[in-house]
Amino acid sequence: MGAVFSTKISGQIRRHPVIHSIWGCFAYVGVVVFLAILNPAMSTWWPLGWFERLSQRQILMERVKSAGGWDSVRRDCVSLVALHTNGFLLFWANTNGVHFFYLDEFGTNDLFLRIETNRLPASIVALDPRKVEYAPKDGCVRFRFFGSHSTGGIVEPYLGLEVDTSTNSVSYKHGAGTEYGDWTYKKVAEGVYEIY
Repeated sequence: MGAVFSTKISGQIRRHPVIHSIWGCFAYVGVVVFLAILNPAMSTWWPLGWFERLSQRQILMERVKSAGGWDSVRRDCVSLVALHTNGFLLFWANTNGVHFFYLDEFGTNDLFLRIETNRLPASIVALDPRKVEYAPKDGCVRFRFFGSHSTGGIVEPYLGLEVDTSTNSVSYKHGAGTEYGDWTYKKVAEGVYEIY
């Protein structure tokens, strides 16, 4: 900015353009970091959220590989839906190192029935989701792996999956109606969509 007002500075920039360009990039990053410290909600606007999402995707792909691949995940989602046709909500829990899920099956009076992981399909357990839900009208199983809402702090980027399980999912708009609003989706395999 000083180059506009000073011939000395504009001459230095012309003589050493690469050095000044690098310095300008550092200055820009410094301003963004300073603004993010003043306003933490801004952290989702700049590349740190993008870098975090890259690591989340890598973790998710490792989990999918250990689950037996996308076909195994989709097959187990279909079998889980066949057992709970009214819909369900599974919350992951850990007590004293023992992993289990709480099940809220729609249409029943059994709220938060504890389910040991050995009663769930193996690929679902291997994915290690925070939450799994199924609504028959949507025709897909929705997984939540990462993402947290924050009131004033740094927000963890949302990352989930939606797995088609029936013909109802043909008319369903993927990424719509998650607990944090509507999200972008990307097809990662046949009938499997990444939500972010």
